[in-house]
This record gives sequence, C-alpha cells and structure tokens, in this order.
Amino acid sequence: MVGSTNNKYGNTIVAFKTGERVNLEFLNSYATKPENRVDINRPYRPSKVDRITASKLYPEWYQRVVVEGNKRPKKWNIGYRKKMQVKDYALYEWWKRQIIQIGGGHRYFFLMCLVIYACKCDVPRSKLKVDLKESFDILRSIPHENELTQYDLDSAMECYSKDYYNFTIADIELLTGVRIERNKRNYQKQEWHLEDIRSKKANMKRRGQEFKNPEGRPSKQQIVLDWLQQHPSGSKSECQADTGLSYPTIRRWWNPDKSNS
Repeated sequence: MVGSTNNKYGNTIVAFKTGERVNLEFLNSYATKPENRVDINRPYRPSKVDRITASKLYPEWYQRVVVEGNKRPKKWNIGYRKKMQVKDYALYEWWKRQIIQIGGGHRYFFLMCLVIYACKCDVPRSKLKVDLKESFDILRSIPHENELTQYDLDSAMECYSKDYYNFTIADIELLTGVRIERNKRNYQKQEWHLEDIRSKKANMKRRGQEFKNPEGRPSKQQIVLDWLQQHPSGSKSECQADTGLSYPTIRRWWNPDKSNS
C-alpha cells in the first residue's frame, strides 16, 4: 500500500498519478511473454510446508526470517574468505579490469556495476570513490555521441545500496555487454565440488589414465596464444570459430603487449 514500508528493503512505497485508471487487460498487454501475464482466475496455491517443517528443512532461513523478522534478501557472501576470515576484493578487482571490453553504449552501466560489485564485496566507500573516478576518466575517452558527465558518476554511486547487492550475472551481462563465465559445480558447494575433482583425479591416476588439464583449465590468454602459434596468419573470426571465445576476449589477447601498454 502507498505510504507503507517495504518489508524486503525498508523503503517507503510511493506512487504518482500520471493518467486515467487502467484495467488488468491493459497492463497485461505490456507483458510480451504469456507466462508473465496475470490471470485473476488462477487459484492461489499457498505453500503446504508449515512452520515446524520449515524450521527443520531451512533452519538458517527460519532463524533469519521468522525468528529475527529479517525479511531482506540474504546478501551473497562472495567477498569473504571463510577459512582465512578476511575480506577479499578479488571479484571487485576482476570487474575493474573488464573496462577494456566496454564500448560506447555501456560506459555508464560499467560504472553502475562497479558500484554493485563494491557493494557485493563490502568494498569501503572511500576506496570505491577513488576507483570510480579513475574508471570514469578512462571511459570518457571512449568515442560516443553522448558525453559521460558528472551526473552519470553521481547516479552510478547511488547504487551503493542494499537494493542492488543481489544483482544477477545475467543482468550485468545484458547492461554491460561483458560475457561472464560461470563456475560449473553441478549445483554443489565449492568445497564439495573440489573434493569430487580431487577424488576423480586420484582414481584416474591409480588406473594409469591421463587427467585432462591436470594443472587446471587454461586461461583465455593461453588459448588465444596457442591458437595464434598454430595459425600465424589466421584471423580473429577464425579464432572465434575454432575456440568459441567471445570477440572482446580475443581482441584483448590478440596483441597482449599492445593492450597492456
């Protein structure tokens, strides 16, 4: 209800009258996918899991949401090394390096996502402001019909908020045009996934079998350099067809000395 407080984020609900009253059919016309349209004739199906069962199935959620009354979405703990009990800004620093892939139409969204990554990794606001200004100065040199302004910088900084720290990878890719590789763990926790890999390697070694990539997955740079060594007169499009890498990645490592200069 207008004027109430959103239990999820703690924001006050506001509304603005901009036209005449519309019906549900009119609103549904803007939903391009049928599954996103509201069907008022569809019966509501509440969860059949009672609180006692939920407390056993989801103890952490039950303690946080039901007992403590904290209904905000749980923050992804991606900037914290549990074993070392120290902050780790590796993901944030990784995103800063992706600035070389940003084109003219994605400059503001790179800044916005830099702020979001800072929020995800608990990067202090003071450090973020310095990094944001450095990135802003770099992005301003990218040719585009619209100039990047101080207003864009201030607007990006507004995303340093609890409303954005669970921003999805798919959304970041869509806004910035940067392809983000996923970790393939078969829906397992990292420690369980690594334990399975180590066990598989040990079994294959015992049987005398060779384990593919024993030192781990080759880097994108190494893949491009290996391809260039085998195809010295090859083109970027041929490299893309053979390796499956994205064009920004290939351009980045096609001439690493030039890109790092």
